[in-house]
Amino acid sequence: MDIILLENEGQSQDFVKKNKNGKTKKQIIALTPFAACVLENNGIHFKLIEDYYEPGDLYKYGVENYLKVERICSLIDRYIQEAYPSLSEIDFKPSWYNYSSLKTLYDTLSIRAFQLTKLLEVENPEIVTVHDEEDPSSVGDNYDPLLFGFNEPIYIKLLKLPNWKCKFSYSEKICLPAIPVTESGSLKHKIILVLNRPSKLCVFLINRIIGRWLSTAMNVVNNKSSMYVFLGGGSEWLDSDKYLKERGIYCIDIPKHLKREFKVPFAQEMDVKGLTECWIKLQKNEEFKSLFRYGGVDFYPLLWERLKLLVENITPRLFYAYTEALKIIKRKRIKAVVLTTKYPAFLQAVSVAARDSGIPVITWQHAAYEHSESPMIPYSEMMNSDFHFVFGNNVAKGLTKAAKRFDVQVVPVGSESLNLLCKRDAELFETNKRNNKKIVFYPLGRYSQNHLYIAAPPPFSDNILFDIQREILSVLGLHKDYEVIAKIHPIYETPNLQRYTKDRGFKNIKFLKYECSVTDILPSADIVIVDTPTTSLFHTLTTQKPIFVYTRYNLREEAIQLLRRRAYCYESLGELKEALDNYLSGESIGEKVDLEDKEFLKAYGIHDGNCGEKAAELLDNIIHDYNGGRR
Repeated sequence: MDIILLENEGQSQDFVKKNKNGKTKKQIIALTPFAACVLENNGIHFKLIEDYYEPGDLYKYGVENYLKVERICSLIDRYIQEAYPSLSEIDFKPSWYNYSSLKTLYDTLSIRAFQLTKLLEVENPEIVTVHDEEDPSSVGDNYDPLLFGFNEPIYIKLLKLPNWKCKFSYSEKICLPAIPVTESGSLKHKIILVLNRPSKLCVFLINRIIGRWLSTAMNVVNNKSSMYVFLGGGSEWLDSDKYLKERGIYCIDIPKHLKREFKVPFAQEMDVKGLTECWIKLQKNEEFKSLFRYGGVDFYPLLWERLKLLVENITPRLFYAYTEALKIIKRKRIKAVVLTTKYPAFLQAVSVAARDSGIPVITWQHAAYEHSESPMIPYSEMMNSDFHFVFGNNVAKGLTKAAKRFDVQVVPVGSESLNLLCKRDAELFETNKRNNKKIVFYPLGRYSQNHLYIAAPPPFSDNILFDIQREILSVLGLHKDYEVIAKIHPIYETPNLQRYTKDRGFKNIKFLKYECSVTDILPSADIVIVDTPTTSLFHTLTTQKPIFVYTRYNLREEAIQLLRRRAYCYESLGELKEALDNYLSGESIGEKVDLEDKEFLKAYGIHDGNCGEKAAELLDNIIHDYNGGRR
């Protein structure tokens, strides 16, 4: 049977317009939830690309990609170091510093090549119909120039490459309007947050500006010795600021100019001509080019511009960050560098500069992980660190092998952010509580789009997530005596679930995006639903709210046993829906949980409490005991 592939909202809308009755002899395949949502809302039958392969096969392939990307990084850095022996002397590795971005970039293409290959093997179509569309004028993530934009039609780009064993029919080109992406640092987002949370703005200004100035002034008056550390961001360090100051430790933000805007021409620190020659030599390496193939499809043509950017453009910027950091560390007498993640890559360069300057680098876990597999964490947080503070003992245990490989001392200290949530007084969230209705809070899991990489089994899928969310909402919409607040991620795009619920007459579901955060809403919630056990789950566990968790995403055995003591956990979507329906109807669901149980949270989150104070003490000891070089 011939097939039609639809990748995004615009393509599905175009198909609906051309096929008003929704009838076609061809099999329709939705490649993304954005395409699927339009088809679903118009009552058109379709299949998902995930229907054509076993999840375990894709997971195995994605895990193998970690070693492939390591080899790619090693080859690129070898050629760069051969061109610049001085970089070899300091073991400067710009590609390795970008490992997280390169793995995401590589998986974005290789996963889709895998999916398309499996689809064509099963369907064996004579003709495949795709849209020959123009790229959106504005795409997603400008923060990292190595990554594809959220809305780029990656499937279509892959299918335009040679060696596919089928014929293609191209529908007429369509030009899609740019889908606005509000980034966390955008003016629009900042204005919304200020208008909705002015009190928090005032607190932030007092604590971060006035408070910091007063503390510094008093320190001078009291003639205390001060220790200054470079801060690379992270809520844990900021929430622990008072404990750091009590020990005379003051955080200085890493200067933003070390990052250097990628749009600005830059050729000051390195001979760009040498990098160009390096790139030319690299392209002649057959092993290098062979790493960008799946089956008979060579997806290197879709990557070479970004890899060229890495060699010729990003490398000198990272070297600039390194050399400037060396100078600033010496001039300001910086005693340590403290961070959470080392993304973007210039933070890796700053970390290397710190270690070469004889001062320690300490990272502190930035989000929930190790309750499920987290293979990317060692590359993004532990590489080029001396110490890695983590939330709980079980997190430390899960990172044992990574700690040995990257020569990092892992220390469980807890999360001060979670600790503060546990201690905070109940707050009221202003919502339309009609007729004193109880509130069901549903923080929607985020969609990865073109920033997806394989991590935990089974492989995460935007299409599967869309199916999960609409199925859960279909249950919640039937319980009109409850007010449902569905929280959309403020940065990442989400399919039109509002249309889905509206078409079904669900008037009790309210969608929020920029108006507030998850932690703002939690105090007013009566019940919480978690479809992806990430940081939102940990926030909820600081309360005594009933929690329904969909645990399809393979939590570690010890983690799931601890979580089941506190939350209603279901590996089957059908079982989750049934239990949720019964609970909201006032019926017994047969399972009992202890809403006061904190064992999971202690093992993977807050440790033994007093997290900020403990972290400050450890940092103080590290600074004083450090012997002036790498351990």
